[in-house]
Amino acid sequence: MFNFSTAVNAKMSFWQNRYTETNYDGMHIEYSTNGNNWQVLGTFGDPNGINWYSIANIVSSSTPAWSANSNGWVKSEYNLTALNGLPVVQFKFVFTSDASVVYDGFSIDDFSIKVPSPQDAGVLSILRPSGQTLENSVDTVKVRIKNFGSQNITSLNVKYTINGGTPVSQSWTGNLAPNDTADIIFNTPFTSPSGQFNLCAYTNLTSD
Repeated sequence: MFNFSTAVNAKMSFWQNRYTETNYDGMHIEYSTNGNNWQVLGTFGDPNGINWYSIANIVSSSTPAWSANSNGWVKSEYNLTALNGLPVVQFKFVFTSDASVVYDGFSIDDFSIKVPSPQDAGVLSILRPSGQTLENSVDTVKVRIKNFGSQNITSLNVKYTINGGTPVSQSWTGNLAPNDTADIIFNTPFTSPSGQFNLCAYTNLTSD
């Protein structure tokens, strides 16, 4: 039983190893806020999850599930933002199968639920350049940052490097609530080098 009264953006994670009959047998996670009514946690392809369910609907449960062969241990994660502020939450792993075809089943290890640091920001994606650039052309860098922490962020620095060179820094000020994003365009452009190149963007937050 977990208390999310003061938890913001907690994250569930665990490692799984499975070998089940594809489309028929599998496992999913359910949660309850009263111990009586249970709901499936997340959906197939859920944007809040990483490696969250491998099939949208299996025969034995008519729910999304992890099914088939994982070919070894894989890590699954889920952002529990929807449970923020709830005083009582229970979780259970539910495995279902039909009456035929027997494989090894399902193993789980290193289950955890963690609350992020109060101040935690990062670059979610690089929006520009989005593909190929012409050699020696001048282009602008645009990134999307996200507040992964539990407190509002009002200022930070964002930086980028080309092929590990000198970082280019851009300051940002505003009011970024937990789990929100903001797009930043760097004032300093770059000249595209020849051939393939690496563009790395990251945040620099004092208390992160």
